[in-house]
Amino acid sequence: MVKNEIHLLQAESGSWLVTEGRWRPPMRFFRLRPHAMPFACKVAGSRGVEIVVHGPDGSRTRQNPPSQ
Repeated sequence: MVKNEIHLLQAESGSWLVTEGRWRPPMRFFRLRPHAMPFACKVAGSRGVEIVVHGPDGSRTRQNPPSQ
């Protein structure tokens, strides 16, 4: 089974979404990106997957390897 990356993206409403795989329903919503990033890091680290941060247009702006 392939592990999904953890994606961090901004919704049209301005809130930040943390999802497992870009097209899955959000795991959690956050009002601010600095609040969303620690949650995304914790989930990605526990699963051994990468975090992908998306820009407002949906393009990948950053990709982090999981912390070991």
